[in-house]
Amino acid sequence: MRLSWKRTWLINLNKWFIYTVFTLLICLCTALLGFIAYIGDTSHNNDRRVFESSVWNALQLQVQSYRFINYFSSLDSSSAVTHDDISFEYELLMSRIDLLRKGEIGELIREFDDARIIKLLNVINGELELVSFDIAKIEEGDNSYIEKLLVRMNRIEPNINELISLINKDNTEYINTKFLEHQTNLTTIEVLSGILATCLLLLCFFSMKALSELRAAFVINKRLQSGIETIHENKTNMTTHVLHEMRHPINAILAATKALRNKDEASPLTKAELPNHIEESGQQLLNTVNMFSDLSEINIQKLSLSPYLEHLRNRVETYIDTLEHQLARKNLLCSVYVDPSLPTYVSLDFNRVKAIVIGLVQNAISHTVKGSICIQIRPSSLTTPLLSGPMQEDRITRGSDTRMLQIAVKDTGLGMPSQLQNDLRTMPSLRRKEDEDILDKVGLNLSLCFKLVELMKGEIQFTSVEGEGSEFWVDIPYNLPEKQPEQPTQLKLSNTRALIIEEDQQLREVIAQQLAIFDINTSLSSECTGHNNQQYDLIILGRTDCYEGDLLEAINQWHTEATPIINYQSKVFKGIEAALTPITFPLLQSKLEETLTHLFKHKIAE
Repeated sequence: MRLSWKRTWLINLNKWFIYTVFTLLICLCTALLGFIAYIGDTSHNNDRRVFESSVWNALQLQVQSYRFINYFSSLDSSSAVTHDDISFEYELLMSRIDLLRKGEIGELIREFDDARIIKLLNVINGELELVSFDIAKIEEGDNSYIEKLLVRMNRIEPNINELISLINKDNTEYINTKFLEHQTNLTTIEVLSGILATCLLLLCFFSMKALSELRAAFVINKRLQSGIETIHENKTNMTTHVLHEMRHPINAILAATKALRNKDEASPLTKAELPNHIEESGQQLLNTVNMFSDLSEINIQKLSLSPYLEHLRNRVETYIDTLEHQLARKNLLCSVYVDPSLPTYVSLDFNRVKAIVIGLVQNAISHTVKGSICIQIRPSSLTTPLLSGPMQEDRITRGSDTRMLQIAVKDTGLGMPSQLQNDLRTMPSLRRKEDEDILDKVGLNLSLCFKLVELMKGEIQFTSVEGEGSEFWVDIPYNLPEKQPEQPTQLKLSNTRALIIEEDQQLREVIAQQLAIFDINTSLSSECTGHNNQQYDLIILGRTDCYEGDLLEAINQWHTEATPIINYQSKVFKGIEAALTPITFPLLQSKLEETLTHLFKHKIAE
């Protein structure tokens, strides 16, 4: 989803808010752990204080009872006793009892499991209440009650000693139990705190990761915005190029239609040629629309391959034959050579192969002013790529091998500028990224070729020299069926020598390759001299500017000797025109085979 740049400030605010929240959580977690530890230590210290207070007060009770007994033991019947002294000693002793029965110490003692402590406290408290009656008599001056008081106190003393012993024992057990409880609680708190800290760390980790992804999303958003702008620009460029490509055939159709309507107006085309011209322009317009459609489907990854089994040479020749009028208008010679080592039938998506072949040839036509365009279909030296989709399914279904073939288109045109060559060579295997467009650089035909070759898991390369022409070659995989359909016997003209006179080197070499298929040994020449008294079984006269002198004498000699002469040059030889066998371009192997069959029918019959 594309992020809106208008909400960037809000996302930045949320990001800093998240930073603040997580910093606060970490601080709170640290403070919480410290506070829990502090509370645990305080509670432990409070229990110890209560424990020490209960033991100390119990001992004070014992000490104070001894002091109380010693005080009255020091009195005799003649001693004068004041009220303040007796009250002080008695109240001091009773205060120790009250401390053990009330307040925090009293609550602690009541929590002890031993009920005898409470019973002893009640007994001691009751006895001391009775002692108060003796003290009242003593205060009235009757010292005879001193003896009774001492007897009563001596009777309480064992109870006090037992109380001290029980308090010490129960206090020790209580404090140990509390200590274990505190230790358990502290351990639980530490575990929970550790889990909390771990959760916070994980939360921080994932939050940082989320923030990192958010940051990456910002970068992607920026790239997407740039990509969308590029896509819009590329769409505009593509539309412009398509309109440019369509304008010429549309204008041609309109001009031909106008010429048909206005019969009296002069036209560069004859009335018989106008329908063909309209059909050609319409076909060219349809090809442009199809290329635009394929290019659009490739860009949105909707174009799929549909391989099927077909005769390779026939299909390629059919594609080139549709371009005959375009080649003728510029007076360009075109020849097609299909290497005989290739299988006759192959499984390919021939619809895409047609687009590649026509695209490369039309590109060559556009950039070639004069000369020739040669197409060669031959085995490739590249290894087979890893296939997927229809090509792989077709290979599995047919149980066939996967191999590579090469389609090469070479022209004698203007060549490509050095800067364009450098731009194309910087791309790995000449493959463009999805967000890039090469229409501005190479046009609609080559753009579609590049993308179709990439779709077919192939490679496209080129070489070019400014002013001398260019060559593009495409390597694509194909599937080989287990069994080839039966084919008619190939024409063989063994022990036949041919001479090709053609100033265009690449054209005469391709024609020689075509003748080699029929076992014809070929000599190549661009010279006009040195042919007299040379014996050949076949002569092919091509384009040259020196059809006179020695060459003319040699032609007359061959004509006298009834040597078959194939001619496609434009000059007229007076007196021997009827003896020349014309051939038209594009020069296809099937067309050449028909001509050779006609010329050497006597030899074939033998």
